[in-house]
Amino acid sequence: MRPHPLVERPEVAFEALSARVTVAYGPVTGERWQANATIVVGDRATAVVDAMMTPAQTAPVRVAAERMAGGRPVRWVLLTHADPDHVLGRATFDRAEVVGSERSRDVLRDSTVRERYAGIAARLGDGPEPFDMPRVDVAFGERATVDLGGMVLEAVSVGPAHSPADTLWWLEDERIAWSGDLVFHGAFPLVRTDLDRWLAGLDRLAAWRPAVVVAGHGPVGGPEVLDDQRRLLEALGSEVDALLRAGATVDEAVARVRLDAYRGLPMARDRIADAVRGAAVALGYGAARVQAPHAAMADPLERIRRTCLALPEVSERLSHGRPAWFVRGRRQIASFHRGHHDDPRTTIWCAAPPGAQDAFVATDPERFFRPPYVGHRGWLGVVLDGLVDWDDVDRILEDAYREIAPRARLADRSEASGDAGVRSDTRAAGDPAT
Repeated sequence: MRPHPLVERPEVAFEALSARVTVAYGPVTGERWQANATIVVGDRATAVVDAMMTPAQTAPVRVAAERMAGGRPVRWVLLTHADPDHVLGRATFDRAEVVGSERSRDVLRDSTVRERYAGIAARLGDGPEPFDMPRVDVAFGERATVDLGGMVLEAVSVGPAHSPADTLWWLEDERIAWSGDLVFHGAFPLVRTDLDRWLAGLDRLAAWRPAVVVAGHGPVGGPEVLDDQRRLLEALGSEVDALLRAGATVDEAVARVRLDAYRGLPMARDRIADAVRGAAVALGYGAARVQAPHAAMADPLERIRRTCLALPEVSERLSHGRPAWFVRGRRQIASFHRGHHDDPRTTIWCAAPPGAQDAFVATDPERFFRPPYVGHRGWLGVVLDGLVDWDDVDRILEDAYREIAPRARLADRSEASGDAGVRSDTRAAGDPAT
């Protein structure tokens, strides 16, 4: 992977990919290439993919989009994910609706995210007063299409990968794919905690055989940028795994990891340490390994999260202040608890088949229990302290999913979301029809 050119550019720049598609490159400040946006003009409607960091950045994008469409306003803002540098410029498109995955919707509904984004907007000093939190107006589950008239964009939700809510977009007519932040072209990526799903997302992009890939950050490229990103992530995972298998702590791995081919990339100095920590969690070593070189168990929350989010159509959001997992955003399958009122234990509460609660509790009452509030519905409590049979926990969560998922699917039929050109495989509970 070659570094992107470090040419200071404080303003948004434009590159036309065709008569109907123009990329708006985010400003370049120091080593940071800020988030990109893209204008796509159809016969009936105009869409903008991602909304950058500030209304000041998206203002020239709006002007360009309206000029390309003969004065017609932007109808849709399409999200690749819900990080602040891809959504906080949304207010510029005041006549548009936002299309995003249910995971993006849930991120933007979270009160802690709202507080953080409001603080970012206040520091940047650019945006409406009072703060107007971006929201998803049209939410979809795994897939959606947006018909602009002669231009049809396809969305596939693949997160969590780089973020909790990654979505890929595809314009087959022009063979253009949008990767969001699954590709940082020419810069070191921001790695969190799920390398496997990130790599699977790159596979999905490659399967489209795009001629052009629009990265979340950095210049557009061809399909080779997917290979470049894959090699970087695989090198990261391989080196971190080797170090931790040899007994290093995560902090020791941060100090010893080489990644020689990538240390010269922009942002590498700032991001390698977090990338190593994220890779450690993704590989199952967990936060406990930072302090305990011989700890065998991953952080329980991260392990539960990985298992639940690997299940089809499952998303995460806070419920009563605690992490919880839902099928299609509707029906809860499990929740995570670290100290519930006067109970100091780390536990999960999860749905269970009829009779399973009594059977588990009778077999091992120290490990299994009848949780408050939901125990009368047959839910099972599982203690995660001490030595844990994680294969057993995985099976219990899979049973919880099988118990809930059929009812969630029956309650949430696939349907078109109105006359505005968006078709989704789901519509979120409580979201208005559009």
